[in-house]
Amino acid sequence: MYKLGICVQQSGYSAKLGDDTDMINLGGGLGRTYITTRRNAHNVNVNWVLTELQFQSLMSFWRLYQNSPDPFLIDLIIDSPELEEFQALFIPNTFNLDEKNGLTFKVSAQLQVKKLKRDLDEDEIIVIGGDLGWVKKLDELVNVALPNALGVSNG
Repeated sequence: MYKLGICVQQSGYSAKLGDDTDMINLGGGLGRTYITTRRNAHNVNVNWVLTELQFQSLMSFWRLYQNSPDPFLIDLIIDSPELEEFQALFIPNTFNLDEKNGLTFKVSAQLQVKKLKRDLDEDEIIVIGGDLGWVKKLDELVNVALPNALGVSNG
């Protein structure tokens, strides 16, 4: 599986998150929401602002993809604040050279991106307890500061 090593423009992309639910509208009140499928894909609009060399590299990647449209790897920020590696496909007929201005190339595309498995227990802790910063501080206290204070090797 190839990896697209050219980072997308961080300020230039958006995602429609894959929703696993649907709703039946009921007369006179709230609708009924239910799970339809698990792990629906995200649709992501991405943009690149590229040099000539980067443009050549991206176009080579796209031509290889056109010859064999298999999933590829790409680093994105979608449903976590951190950059993560996802499997993706180009959505047909969405890869565009939007602008060439001197030695700068602006390219956009839409990707279908496979959801990553998430830890629902961790999500519940975040929802109930808020930010997990305290967990990291507790981990450092128990595993680093306390052993150092007691003169115990932790390694």
